[in-house]
Amino acid sequence: MKKTLIFLLILFFALPAVASQNSDFAFTQIPIDTWYIGQWDKLALDFVVPDNDGVEDTLTAVTVKNQGNAIYTHGIQAMRLWADAGEVGFQGWQVDTDLGAGTYYSPTNSWYWDDLSQLIPVDGLRLFVSAEMWETAPATNVNYTVQLQVPRLIDNDLDGAFDIGDAGVFVASESDGPTDLEFTNAANQTISYYSGDKAGPVVIFDNLEDGQTIGTNSYTITGKSRDQGKSSAEYIKIKIYKEGETVDWEDVEILTQNYATWQYDWTGIENGTYFIETQSRDWVGQVSNSGPITITVAISGEFSATNSSVSVDNLTVNADGSSKITVTVKTFDTQNNVLPSQIVYLNEVRDEGLVVVSSKGSGDNGEQTFEISSSTAQDVVYQVTSDSQNVGAQFTVHFVAVTSPAATVDYTNGTWLKLADKTAVYFIDTNNLLHPYPTQAVWESYFGNDFSFVETVNSLEDYTFGDNVPFKTGTLMKTPTIAKVYKVEDNHVIRWLKSESKAKELFGDDWGSLVKSLPEAFYTDYTKGEALE
Repeated sequence: MKKTLIFLLILFFALPAVASQNSDFAFTQIPIDTWYIGQWDKLALDFVVPDNDGVEDTLTAVTVKNQGNAIYTHGIQAMRLWADAGEVGFQGWQVDTDLGAGTYYSPTNSWYWDDLSQLIPVDGLRLFVSAEMWETAPATNVNYTVQLQVPRLIDNDLDGAFDIGDAGVFVASESDGPTDLEFTNAANQTISYYSGDKAGPVVIFDNLEDGQTIGTNSYTITGKSRDQGKSSAEYIKIKIYKEGETVDWEDVEILTQNYATWQYDWTGIENGTYFIETQSRDWVGQVSNSGPITITVAISGEFSATNSSVSVDNLTVNADGSSKITVTVKTFDTQNNVLPSQIVYLNEVRDEGLVVVSSKGSGDNGEQTFEISSSTAQDVVYQVTSDSQNVGAQFTVHFVAVTSPAATVDYTNGTWLKLADKTAVYFIDTNNLLHPYPTQAVWESYFGNDFSFVETVNSLEDYTFGDNVPFKTGTLMKTPTIAKVYKVEDNHVIRWLKSESKAKELFGDDWGSLVKSLPEAFYTDYTKGEALE
């Protein structure tokens, strides 16, 4: 009697995608403006990408087109895409989420962003496109114009995924758009050929925001600056005052060249409401002011470094830039009461002294966490401080080099087992590791419907679990909600087939019938390699 083994699967039902029309997007007109050589973060487009009919989605690609006469080599150095963050509306640099500079596509005078993976929440994702200008004056006295457009959807191979030459907005659900009508900003922005500097530096705070409350009598304010033009900051000054007070500007401390990073030690703080402003001037005399922002100081008790504590979850971590160590700091006052809103600093211990890596205010429970990572194999000594006092002892984190991946497992050479009362099948490799087959499609990529060599046993307790068995090398795979098709290679690596022509080249005209589906639950079994173009 022929036996058939049934695999337990998580079933995902994909609803048919409904294309988005122009009316599904929300567009905000950008007014007439004049931009100058060397300027950046100049808002050129503002629109909201819709969700998937009340369900979260993922943005995968965006294209914008310039209807004006400015092109990459004349006027525009870069177009940058942002997702709204911080206060509602465009803030750009160091505030909104930077999705990167677009790739210029000269045949249509457009820019595209692909390989995105930005969550579209319910109620939509607000996006901005800003322009950055070249710092060199044009050869001729010509003003260039910018009039950005979100073009009507063009999906040349009708696969729901962006390829070079396509246009519009692409999302994971394939409800791409706009399908009916492009959106073009009504006004032009002009890039002037004037070669002078027209604006002062932009100054931001790293660790202060409007409306913030702090609970300590000293606070190190940190920030960054970048000149809005072709120069750099000559100075940055700060002014902190209560309502009705008149105070002088004070110099901040320069940390890196031209005040790219800076700090100011605010000491002797008392309870109350404060206003903080900055002023900066560049080397050609352009002055800029920012603020005021409002800060409330509420000191609840005297900080005790002795009563406070530091804990580290690990002291060794891979130097891969993503693996992290968590440092937890708990702050208490002299009466051993939880001390909220206490500013805590994580510092690197260097030859020249302590260097602030990060600073945070403790929450209502007096607790704050820091995450540490590195891409460089090294030993780094850290010290937590607050109110200029050491909290806990110094600790050393060992960032270790990532070792080369293990040799490729041969999933066709070993033993195959199942339990007597179960249907799941396992592969036992030559190192005696047990690897589950996550779906029947994975099994079939190796052996079709042949289970004749699977042995039945009463227990698997003597085995150690390894990774799930991946699709057989050379298999084409995709997930139900992502249109991208990947080629499986050794060591669980998958490579995206960026075009239909590449798929046909490698797998023939009937390549689509070879694609196997994998539930999202097992997508993390794989590592992305370079795309096949």
